[in-house]
Amino acid sequence: MNTLVISGRVDADRAELTPCGELVHGCAETLARTLAELPPTITRVDLDMEGVHFMDTAGLQFIDVLGDFARQRFVTVTTTNWNGQPRRILELAGLDTTDPLRPAPHPE
Repeated sequence: MNTLVISGRVDADRAELTPCGELVHGCAETLARTLAELPPTITRVDLDMEGVHFMDTAGLQFIDVLGDFARQRFVTVTTTNWNGQPRRILELAGLDTTDPLRPAPHPE
């Protein structure tokens, strides 16, 4: 049984991905397989995280995979709509809760 399913679509040079389920052990591999299947012409990947309802610390590897993909392929990657418990994990990890791939804002 998969705890994470990633659906999506490709439109020209942009991929829109919609993860649904839990970011737990194994989710980084699921994401890596999905990203590897994208066409080489992709320049932007947007993930709508609204369907993710649980995240443990293994979910942070999911974010690492996204960051590595962005750097290796020179593409823009964004995540949006973090909410509930996964958003709280991002807060506890010191990540930007609007888009954890950006550096977290520093308190003044």
